[in-house]
Amino acid sequence: MSDARPLLIVNPNAGGGASGRTLGALVPAVERALGPVDLVQTERPGHAIEIAQAAAKEGRARLLAAGGDGTVHEVANGILLAEQAALATGGDVVDATLGIIGRGTGGDLARTLGIRHELEGMNGYLGAISRGRVRAIDVGRARYDDDDGSHERFFVNILSAGLSGLVVRRMAKVNRALGPAVTYFNTSVRALLEARRAHLRVHYTPWSSGGNSVTDEALPERTFDSYMVAICNGRYFGAGMHVAPMADPADGRFDVVSIDATSKLAFFNNARRIWSAGHMGRPGVTHFACRHLRLELALDEQGTAGRGVRERFVNDIDGEPLGGLPLEILLIPQALRIFC
Repeated sequence: MSDARPLLIVNPNAGGGASGRTLGALVPAVERALGPVDLVQTERPGHAIEIAQAAAKEGRARLLAAGGDGTVHEVANGILLAEQAALATGGDVVDATLGIIGRGTGGDLARTLGIRHELEGMNGYLGAISRGRVRAIDVGRARYDDDDGSHERFFVNILSAGLSGLVVRRMAKVNRALGPAVTYFNTSVRALLEARRAHLRVHYTPWSSGGNSVTDEALPERTFDSYMVAICNGRYFGAGMHVAPMADPADGRFDVVSIDATSKLAFFNNARRIWSAGHMGRPGVTHFACRHLRLELALDEQGTAGRGVRERFVNDIDGEPLGGLPLEILLIPQALRIFC
């Protein structure tokens, strides 16, 4: 493989397998726009992380993620892990740039970046890459718990916990023939029946436009009830739900949006307004900005989080179902280069 050629990393299972079925049309379109490319297909979850990390270490300049939001998440993690290793060992600087070629059902980070969900148009995926305009965006580094211990992942769009985590677990198993929006809505309704309201505690470093901060020992603390809390670098999740209309992935802050309600029906009435960003400012919706936070379940007088809460208040990390609380999240400013 030539380092000068873009590396096209394709998830053939994206879009319910449509990505693999249309591969014969995708590669010629990419090569018309960008010239010859090297192609590799993923074979399992997490494979794109390994491919991208190795390619970034080899000096690949352009890594193209062809798949859904999960594929973008994995390729970004591979690049960031390579950068992290280079910094730790004093190795060569990693100069890889991520290109998005949406082949899945979400496209939420691309939507925030102003990239249209089309392959060959000037404002679509290949147009954004061929223009060569690069933007450095912030990323989040998350430490979370799973059944086999603590783990770490980077995220580029949104990390949420609660109902959204149940939804992504269900979405991985459902037929999406009705389209992303309808499928996500129907799955959300079913997951809501299973969801639990949680009492949460958060310690966080507030964001300040003047660059001021506080020490970790003086982190503000707040507690609140929530069915779902989203730590947002981007504006959209769930195939177009406008959860954080104020978010900018290069402004050095996370926008945290929590949605609570007195009942599941009241929560549903709040949540259905997310598509148009009409949930902001409504009762039960909390918003604050920060650069670092620790989020955990607050225990009751019996020393528990409540019946079934810990098992059902789980994470959605860039659309991937990964672990649950407690969470610690740190913003790394302008850490990822991306074509847009």
